[in-house]
Parts: sequence; structure tokens; C-alpha cells
Amino acid sequence: MCSFIFTNKNIGKLKRINEHSRLRGPDETTMLKREEFTFIHNLLSITGEFSPQPFVDITDGIYCIYNGEIYNYESFGEYKSDGECLVPLYRKYGVEFIKKLDGEFAIVLVDFNKGIILASSDVFATKPIWIGKGKENIGIASYKSSLDRLGFDNAKKIQANKCVILSLKNFKTIEELSLFDFDLNQYKNNYDDWLDAFSESVRKRTNKLREKVFMGLSSGYDSGAIFNELKKQKVNFKPYSIVAAENSNVLAKRHKEIGGTIIKMSELDYFKAKRFIDKKGEPIIVNGYDYKKDKGAVGLSQVCKTARKDGYKIYFSGQGADEIISDYGWGGKKIFKHSEFGGLFPEDLKKIFPWKSFYEGTQEDFITKEECVAGAYGIETRYPFLDKYLVQEFLWLLPKLKNKAYKAPLREYLIRNDVPFSEGMQSKVGFRAYANLRKSIALRAIKFIVKKIKNEA
Repeated sequence: MCSFIFTNKNIGKLKRINEHSRLRGPDETTMLKREEFTFIHNLLSITGEFSPQPFVDITDGIYCIYNGEIYNYESFGEYKSDGECLVPLYRKYGVEFIKKLDGEFAIVLVDFNKGIILASSDVFATKPIWIGKGKENIGIASYKSSLDRLGFDNAKKIQANKCVILSLKNFKTIEELSLFDFDLNQYKNNYDDWLDAFSESVRKRTNKLREKVFMGLSSGYDSGAIFNELKKQKVNFKPYSIVAAENSNVLAKRHKEIGGTIIKMSELDYFKAKRFIDKKGEPIIVNGYDYKKDKGAVGLSQVCKTARKDGYKIYFSGQGADEIISDYGWGGKKIFKHSEFGGLFPEDLKKIFPWKSFYEGTQEDFITKEECVAGAYGIETRYPFLDKYLVQEFLWLLPKLKNKAYKAPLREYLIRNDVPFSEGMQSKVGFRAYANLRKSIALRAIKFIVKKIKNEA
């Protein structure tokens, strides 16, 4: 997962400003200064050799800290770890190097000789990066809480598909770059290329891992496809399910294929899982959305807790499938009120692109939930449905193929691979961790449980 802080402010007590950020990178914390600037990096080591950051070229005055994974690093040369390709790529291509990266990342690169700062997340901003500025100060960090505690009261998140180039002298924006330009031409008349791209998306996210993969398995389309592809590619992974509002027959058939863990949460389990993210999770609200009040976050907390105890550090999320493939609807019928066009894709994509939740809306909200919950457990989240090449293949599909059925390309994948699933929009039940608990719990019992948890802490 990793995290970082870059600033020219006085750090003061590192433990305080690094409190929540440190949980994302529990393996090692490194701090390095150049002039008045401080680089702090918290490492979660998953791929390649153990590689503390920043990556430094002292001669050229280039310093780089980053969080995430660069999936195509081997195409640039021989490196001991993926992050080691970043400084050489910048030396070769300048700021345009950011467009050559295929991965899920947040990056801060400082060129002291040229006097610039580059700050960027990936195409869908899967890894958080915040920036705060004053007249004489700057702070860039994985978590807003770090900047808040440094005294920045105006911190803003760098948006999806955006790279910002700043002056190292006055911190003003010099330039903004888009990382990827989607082609809105709809011309492909079958699902084959999308299916191949999905397999490749999973493959690249499991390449040369030292750590084991886990996932949350429901009876729905998204997790069913990830489950089956991991199985097909013979990845060492484990599925975890919370029995809630799922189709029990479908879930049983999936678990029969690979021995996963089915979690039955008690009331005490629920409140413990919730209290953990209330206490350890990054205190952030985006777009009015408080992930700590989302019951799905509690379910994810329980899954991450169980998986971490079992020795798993990499979580495969189905986030993005609803936002990209269905817009939470089908044929113009909306499942949820935040759907913009009910999943009915027009002949001219320019009329709707980018729809709100393509980059923002629930996309941003739920990525925040995934990153903050998993991050609190020192777990890295990867998003196969938010692979830019996979999304491009979806956009290229003819409207009739997009609109053929609910989540049409995913449905095609499940049918071709004989994966059991519940047909249609009724399968969209969400990760309702609380649904299997008694609907009516006496207030005295709740107070008793909460009191018991506090006494145990």
C-alpha cells in the first residue's frame, strides 16, 4: 500500500502527522531531507526487492516518492523493483514520462536542478494524493490528515487522470497533464477483446508477487469474474464471504470450487470491526460521503482483519465495474438514484462522457472507502476493473453490445466460463455486512456490547 509525505514545513512530531499514513506502510518508515524539504515514506513491500524510498539521483537533483504499483516496469529495463524505473524514465522523457506508466499509483517527483515538483495519481486516482499550499509552504501527502496536522487548512485532492507540475520556488501551477485520453469511437462488434483485456488486467496485477492475494466474494457479477479469473490463472488466492443478502446457492457453488472462508458476523464482531475503522481509519469525508458510516466498510473491515491474520496482504476489489459498465442501471432503469443515465449507452458517447461516476461520484467515494479501510490494516488494494486498457475496450464496444444485457461484457464472461451467477439487476445487493444480523436489537444490548468493547481496548 505505502504512503508518503513531502513538505518544507517543520515536521515537529513525526508520529502525530504520520499516525494514519504509517498504517499503510508498516514495513519501514524512511525520512530524508534536502535543503528545507523533507521526504517521508512508509513502505509496504510486496513486489521485487525490499526498496525503501525516496529514489534519488543526487547528481541530477531528482528525488521521487511513490505509492502503488507500476505494472509495466519490466518493459523499461531491468530493475530490482517497480519504483526504480521512475527516475530513469523522467530523465529520458521529462514530465511526459507519467503518460507511459501502466499502474495504480500516486507519485511525487522533485527536480531540484530544474526547480519543479510533479505530483500525480493514476487515471482513476486509485491511490490518494493530497496537496496543500501556502505563500511560503507546500505539503503533498497520501492522506489529508497529515496535511491538516502540518497546518494546511486548504488541502485538496489531486483528481483522477491529472498530473500537476508546480514551481519549486513559489509553488504555483506551471502545467497540468492528462495521463490518458480515452477514444470514444464505438466500433467493436464482439466482446472478445474486452474479455482478453480483463484476463490481462488480472494477470498484470498478480505478476511476480511475493505476497498472497485475497478477495471479497459475493454472489454477484464483479467478484464472480475476478474469482474465476484468479482461479483460471492459478493464482494463490483466498476468497472471503460475509453471509448477508447474497444468493446462498450461487455462493455455495463458488466456494465449493476453492476453499474460502465464509464469515458469519455476530453483533460483537460487527461493532469491533466498526470501532477499528472509527479509531484507525483515515478521518476523511469526500463529497459528503463518510465511509465510516457505510455498513459495507464494516464488512470490508472484518474481511481485512481476517485475511491479515491469515497472512494475506493484497486485496482484489471489484470497484469500478458498476460505475463503468452499468452506471448502476440497465436499459435506462436506475437501480440507485445516483445513476445518471440508467446504463443506457447512447450512439454518441460524447453526450455523456465522462459521466459523473466515471471519475468522481461513487467512483471517488468508494475508492476512498477501499483505500482507507484496507490501508488501516496495511493491505494493498488492486482494481482490475479500473485498468485503463480494459475500460477503453468497453468504450469501444458498439452501443448494442453495451446495452444487450445488464453488465453485458461481464455477463458474457460468466456465461463463457460457466461461472454460476444470479441473472439481472436483482443480483446487485451490495456488501451488506449487517443484513445477517437481527433487524431489531435492544438498545440496552447495543450499549452493553459497546461498553464491553471499550473495556477490552
